Amino acid sequence: MYDSFHHLLDPAGFVRALRPAVAKFLLIEPAGDWLGCWQKTLELDWIPLDVDAMRARLEWQLNLAAPTAAAASTSDDKGEPVEHRYTLADLEGLFEGYGLAVRGTIAGIGDYPPNPHAAGPLREDFGRIAADTLAAVEDVLMRHDLDLHAKHWVIVAERGAPHRLRTPRPINPETSDPSHGLQGAYDVEYGQYEGPSEVPASTVVLAALTVKNRSWRPWSSHSDAAPVFASYHWLDADGTMATEDGRRSLLPRTLLPGESLTMTLTVDAPQRPGTYTLAVDLVEEGVTWFSRAGAPMLRIKVGVKP
Repeated sequence: MYDSFHHLLDPAGFVRALRPAVAKFLLIEPAGDWLGCWQKTLELDWIPLDVDAMRARLEWQLNLAAPTAAAASTSDDKGEPVEHRYTLADLEGLFEGYGLAVRGTIAGIGDYPPNPHAAGPLREDFGRIAADTLAAVEDVLMRHDLDLHAKHWVIVAERGAPHRLRTPRPINPETSDPSHGLQGAYDVEYGQYEGPSEVPASTVVLAALTVKNRSWRPWSSHSDAAPVFASYHWLDADGTMATEDGRRSLLPRTLLPGESLTMTLTVDAPQRPGTYTLAVDLVEEGVTWFSRAGAPMLRIKVGVKP
């Protein structure tokens, strides 16, 4: 069961019901802590992002064919799923009568490279490089007894077998730095933002925004293939996405690597009053939001009044 056991409403009842027919379970699950939260001590999602940044830069420098745009995806939202995170002790209780063996895995990727369905000329080759790198790093972590600090576990529960559980070598999570230094195609730095902190609902708002290009390629709103625009999302007081696809604002000129510019950001205020977060983001049209490629959004608290 891949990444699904933690969604069960009654996991103990599920195991009991299947016990007569199932001799072995194989789960890939998020690592849990005693608070029921996701334990992400070792999060190495930046590996495929960095490998893909190498691929994108080579394709750009060598003037290879541009990647095809991703197909539009459809969403069938059924509401928020149940999210339980289990410790090893929890799993021992849930799988009573089964022996557990657990190995950590870094292959449960949450942040995929931008436009993952595109078929660039080097995409398949660099996809293999990323997969081989993840597998090699997993083997190193296993040899040094560090794999159980990974944010996912591979769990084998075998009926009647003894437990084969290990205690991982301790590390100091405060010294782990999730950032990575490889320059990517979507590295942006947001500078000064000058806009109102309170706006009337359903109005159009203008703000001044400073943007710096920290990537290795120029950005232009007038590109025929994939223009880059400034845009935004609205998050409500609970952090839920209220508006995902904001109005586009043109970059006033081509923004070269290392350069900054100040531009006008045009924003449609939410229709309902409340406390919101304006999450400023850049978008490469038809390809990806910069935030989905690993660039943090600029977040501004805004009150929306009637």
